[in-house]
This record gives sequence, structure tokens and C-alpha cells, in this order.
Amino acid sequence: MKRLTAVVTGASRGIGRAIALRLVDGGAKVAMLGRDRKTLPKGGFVCDVADADQLRETMAAIDERFGQVHILINNAAFGGPLHDLESTDDAEWDRYLATNITAPFRLCRHYLPLMKKQSFGRIVNISSVLGLVGAPQSAAYAATKHALIGLTRSLALEAAPFGVTVNAVCPGYIKTDMTRGKPAIPAGRFGTPEEVAEMTAMLCRRESGYINGAALTIDGALLAGVNQP
Repeated sequence: MKRLTAVVTGASRGIGRAIALRLVDGGAKVAMLGRDRKTLPKGGFVCDVADADQLRETMAAIDERFGQVHILINNAAFGGPLHDLESTDDAEWDRYLATNITAPFRLCRHYLPLMKKQSFGRIVNISSVLGLVGAPQSAAYAATKHALIGLTRSLALEAAPFGVTVNAVCPGYIKTDMTRGKPAIPAGRFGTPEEVAEMTAMLCRRESGYINGAALTIDGALLAGVNQP
């Protein structure tokens, strides 16, 4: 079986790094994108996906180095501070849009046609449980994560006839450098980046070709109760 090539954004740390390493363990060649050169694995591409010029140059470099790309993981995201809508200025809103939805749009626009031509591809967009429900002081973040699921489902309809799947993974509370305290969720613990990576890798397998247009939660049953949309 031909070795697959993957592109993973936000691979410097946390969920993105775990996904990239899981795909490497599974035998894939992985182009890892991240903003932090110090924590980006050796051979990765330093890139702020919110910067259109940087992203365009990086995609060109990936194409030159790897040729075909079979898997795209849109993981890079801007979380920002928690605050009310009236405290969200235009610059912060623009950063949410640029990182969380415009960058995945541009990456999909570049790689989906190539996947269609080769009659195989896997795109996984890392959304959030806040792509399915709302939360106070998170309007901008939740809006962009909802939009990412809309992009996912629409592209799945376009891609399905060509052997390409487009799915979203929606993590809940995941243990990263930014998480603090004890989560009030049924599982009684944070999830791990490795658990998100395992679900993502599953969606990338050739055998997962009938899973398409899905938004799969990995949240310790957080949304299983009365707040389920």
C-alpha cells in the first residue's frame, strides 16, 4: 500500500502535535505546520496559517517536497481570552476568523481538488463542542467553530463522489498547557491530546471511507445530557 502523506496545522504542541505524531506512528509522511520553531518537530514548516502569504508559500513548499497530499488536518486555532461580546474588538474578531475558518478554507481549497484527482483523500477539521452549542463569553470562538462544521458538511457533499471524506472532530475539555482545575463533566477528567489523535487517525484510514460529513464529539459525555443540540 502506498505511503500516505499528511498535512497537519498547529503541530507545535497539544492536540496538533499528538495528531502529527500518531500519523507518523501509523506510517504516514507528515508535513507539520506551527508558529513556534522551538517546539515544532524537526523538519516542520514554521507558518502562521492566519497569514495568507505565509500559508501560500508554505503550501507551495509542501507540494515541492512531498508531491501528493492524501490527508489534511486543520487543527490550528485561536482561542483568545474569555470575555463578553462588547469587549471583543475588530482585531480580535479578525484573528478568530483568519485562524479558525479562513485558513481551513484556504487549505481545503488548495488540497481538495488534488484529492479529487487522485480519487482518495481525508480531511479532518478540528472543531470543538462549542461548534455544536454556545457558551457565555465565547461568542467569537463558538461562531468560528460552528462555521467550521458548516464548511465540513458542505465540502463532504462535494467530495463524496470522488472518494474523499471531510469530517470534523469536536473535542471537549482536553488536558493541554492552557487547561486548569477539575472539569465538571460526567467522565470526571480531562481528555488527552492522544485520545483526540486516535479518533482523528481513525477517520484518516482507508477503511473509514463511509464516514463522511460527520461532526464527532470526544468530550467525556459532556453533551450527552440536556444540553445536547
